Amino acid sequence: MSTSSSFATASAVTPVTIVENAATPTTTASPAAKHGLKVATYNVDQLNDAKWEFITKKFLLCAEPVHLLFLTETKRQPPELTNWFKQVKTNYDWIINSHNPTRYHGVSLLYSKSLSVENIENIIKEQIQDCPVRSDCNDKKGSAAIGRIVGVSVNQSFFLVGMYVPNAGHQEPAKLEYRTKRWDPAVYKLLNHLKTMKPVLWLGDLNIAPSEEDVTHPSEMKQYGGFTKEERENFSTFLSTPISTVTSTSTTTDMKSSDGKSPHSKKQWVDVFRHMYPNAVQYTWRGRIPKQNNKTKNNMIRRQMRLDHMIASHDLVPHVRFIEIDSEPELSDHCPLVLQIDL
Repeated sequence: MSTSSSFATASAVTPVTIVENAATPTTTASPAAKHGLKVATYNVDQLNDAKWEFITKKFLLCAEPVHLLFLTETKRQPPELTNWFKQVKTNYDWIINSHNPTRYHGVSLLYSKSLSVENIENIIKEQIQDCPVRSDCNDKKGSAAIGRIVGVSVNQSFFLVGMYVPNAGHQEPAKLEYRTKRWDPAVYKLLNHLKTMKPVLWLGDLNIAPSEEDVTHPSEMKQYGGFTKEERENFSTFLSTPISTVTSTSTTTDMKSSDGKSPHSKKQWVDVFRHMYPNAVQYTWRGRIPKQNNKTKNNMIRRQMRLDHMIASHDLVPHVRFIEIDSEPELSDHCPLVLQIDL
């Protein structure tokens, strides 16, 4: 049975969060206890039948299914999404956070019934209440989390916060100001608050390319949303939050990256992919392939960025076993990102 939550007021056209069986989470021992917990995030750029078929075969109905799958930019009404999700209802429950209008954003989380999951919607709304909704949302009095954030406590071990971060860029100054002056401070406050209680995994399309290694053409793409100086400085400052400034009851364990380097042991937050693969050149967003014309060969090269991430609090990093970007599917302009964590 599905129930509506209070991300927005109920009406025929208003976005709602649907929680499938979340009020009575199962307590069966998770397969993660023996085989690790698999987590994936994928910006689907509007879900459709072809993309759902790929998702089920790749992540849900396969030999090694994921335990948690966060989808961004679903761009569908809850009934449409439910029609797809109920195909895997034997193994999964889900949370839907739609947007009004649906052509923008929308996020969903599917989670294995083997997990004990608690929705933390109320904590999220309270912590980001100082951030207004962006102008493209019709529910002006709603929460900024509408269509953008789903957060849960998993097995009472850690928080998972899935997010579709507002895009910006110098071409649209109002959006850039909203992102850097309102959204970022509110979200960083939320994450640091959650960290005082237990470890945190922050994931999704975070619309940030942290460094020049994360874009194909750094000098030409400085105006792109996600690669502006302002956005990158905010993100870098957040990742550099000293451990001492955020109190937590959890303990830490050292872990080395794949090249043998020591971890970000004095920083509260870690970009897991860059931590494990400091020199890797991989992207999660692919721009459209330019049409043939008389421009220079350089302008014919596809622009790409690493915008989708798994950001972990430092005490979660030692438990990460692998992280990978799946660049094969061309169904969306984004690539899936998969992580395995042992807890």
